[in-house]
Amino acid sequence: NDSLNCEDSATFDVQVFALPEPDAGEDTCVCLGENLNIGKSLEASWTYFWNPTGSTLAQPEVQPSQTTTYIVNVLDQNGCTGVDSLEVCVYLLPDIQAASDTTIIYGGQADLIVSGGLNYDWYSEDNIDCPDCPQISVSPDSSTVYYVRGLDLNGCEGFDTVMVSVEFEDAILIPNLFSPNSDGNNDILYVRTFGRIKDLHFRLYNRWGKLVFESKDPDFGWDGYYNGEIQAVDAYVYHLIANTEDGEVIEQKGDVTLMR
Repeated sequence: NDSLNCEDSATFDVQVFALPEPDAGEDTCVCLGENLNIGKSLEASWTYFWNPTGSTLAQPEVQPSQTTTYIVNVLDQNGCTGVDSLEVCVYLLPDIQAASDTTIIYGGQADLIVSGGLNYDWYSEDNIDCPDCPQISVSPDSSTVYYVRGLDLNGCEGFDTVMVSVEFEDAILIPNLFSPNSDGNNDILYVRTFGRIKDLHFRLYNRWGKLVFESKDPDFGWDGYYNGEIQAVDAYVYHLIANTEDGEVIEQKGDVTLMR
């Protein structure tokens, strides 16, 4: 009303927008080092902002190093805001402890034991009879690394390795026959060494005492030739002298038959 008792009126509409309701996702747990995507909302018209990561994605990927609360704030097309949060707890990885590195003599056996997990999985280039056992017995022909994965009650995994080194007893083996006929089988006479052999000297004589071959290298063998000529089928006498790393002198004498 005014002083003259005149009156007027006006009307206007007020539109109330519903607040956006973002869904950050359900509380969950992960293993240390594991990634996961958080957030379940996919409204394209919303603007997203996550704390503490600063991400503006609807479903960002996170890798928490400790239990963390993630908060998502959204702004919709009407300028209204909404908020939600989730907690991600972090499980520590199991401390998988396998046996210490060990050394065996060729042909021997090593027992490997693992602890720290609930379930295990052994794997290697060598055959393993019981790959899911907490204790395995192995007998590799050469030095081998054994890997083991352990899972705990939470499904988290840890790893460890064991090196089984293989050593050979000091020994020298010389075949008693060979056949240099170019068929690809046993064509070369080699001196086979095992262990820690050094200073090897191998000499080979025919039946008349003629030196037809000598070598100081186990990788250098006799092909059955002397002065460019193939030698006769016969027995050849050898004399070998070598030393071990421990200072032991090995001397062997015998004969080798050359066949066709």
